Amino acid sequence: RVSLKQLVALAESGDPRAQTDLGWEYHHGSGGVVSKDMHAAIGYYKQAASQQYSPAASLLGDVYYHGSDEFGVDYAEAERWLEMVLTSTQSDQPDDAYVRAKALQKLGVIIQQHRQPETAKAKQRFNESIGLCKRHLGGGWAFLLSHDPPGLWEHLAKEAELLKDSDKLMAGLNTLVAAGQVHESGRWRWQSDDDERIMHATRQLVLPYTHKLRAKENDPEFLLEHQLESLHHFPTSLSCGVDGAGSYGVTFFQSFFKVLSQATIQQRLRTKLTPPKMVVLGSALGAACVWPALGCGFRAVGFEKLPVCVAASRELAASSHHVLDYMYKSQVQRERPGPLASFYESDVLEDKHRVATELKDADLAWANDFAWGSRAQRALEEVALRELPVGGMLVLYRAPQLRGNSEFEWRLGAKLTVPTSWTPHAEMHILVKIPKST
Repeated sequence: RVSLKQLVALAESGDPRAQTDLGWEYHHGSGGVVSKDMHAAIGYYKQAASQQYSPAASLLGDVYYHGSDEFGVDYAEAERWLEMVLTSTQSDQPDDAYVRAKALQKLGVIIQQHRQPETAKAKQRFNESIGLCKRHLGGGWAFLLSHDPPGLWEHLAKEAELLKDSDKLMAGLNTLVAAGQVHESGRWRWQSDDDERIMHATRQLVLPYTHKLRAKENDPEFLLEHQLESLHHFPTSLSCGVDGAGSYGVTFFQSFFKVLSQATIQQRLRTKLTPPKMVVLGSALGAACVWPALGCGFRAVGFEKLPVCVAASRELAASSHHVLDYMYKSQVQRERPGPLASFYESDVLEDKHRVATELKDADLAWANDFAWGSRAQRALEEVALRELPVGGMLVLYRAPQLRGNSEFEWRLGAKLTVPTSWTPHAEMHILVKIPKST
């Protein structure tokens, strides 16, 4: 890494990469620059962009697309610089793929949301972007995720490795409370050999289900519909491309079960004589419902606003059902299994009656709140605190906004960090509903 003095000298000599790097330092107030200075940042970016340096043009597009304290959102100016990204890059060059794909995606958003809508032209831009991601960037992740995903490939590889190692997977799942187990003589045992065989076989479906889940997240048709529906349902949040309501995030299998294995959750579940129930608020493609259903026999319910996600969730969950049906019929004489999970196409903050009904007998509510505004998060916490039974738990990706109400309060049962697509250190909070102390 060069010193600030060297960087300034290179920038002043006309080096476009140095000009962009120095603009970045002023943009964020880092690298020895005394304070953030957006005017200086833009000046250096423009010097570099004038030399057809695409990273600088991309950053200028972002400045006007997202807006800042010094410069408001200006979509016309953003469009000008994003178009320059396209003229200064090549679609067949892998090194150009990321900045070009993100420029195409943002141009599609501008066309659809900030002009007279031209859906056909917006779709063309989106499809070009998705195609670049698929050809050069290992799938559709760069299109699906509006945030920079630190360690994404590493954590996806760990997920796949764990799921393929059946001995390690089973050893981990066997430490968790599962439906069909009873506590007797100081230990947990299966009610019958058939229960144990069925649960063992059911857990084998976690790997193919997760493969299908990750494939769906990279499916071009899903990516296009998800983009269009997100813009329709969350126009003010996603039109500027930042993480907000409707932003997609990935919680890895190993991260999910790290939360589920916490003593606070396991102690609650060990008091149950019936299969535990989980309600997922903002269920996306349904993994937080199906994983515990397959791994531990949970009853699971998901609420999700985007129709494309609800349809895909049902499709993914149903893909395992014929195998479960066969196992039940072949291993034990009993009724056919019900659906792995139920999914409602619903806004959790508007469909309060249905959410309340499902929360009343839930053991655990999981809120995919990483991109929700603070007001929405607080409203969700109020509903959960009011409707969950005493001892019921709420899992959040962020610190809670609410301490309690007139009758009940949250007790912090556990706090832990897990990797997600938006941060390698997501701070998870497990809250337990208790009567308010006097």
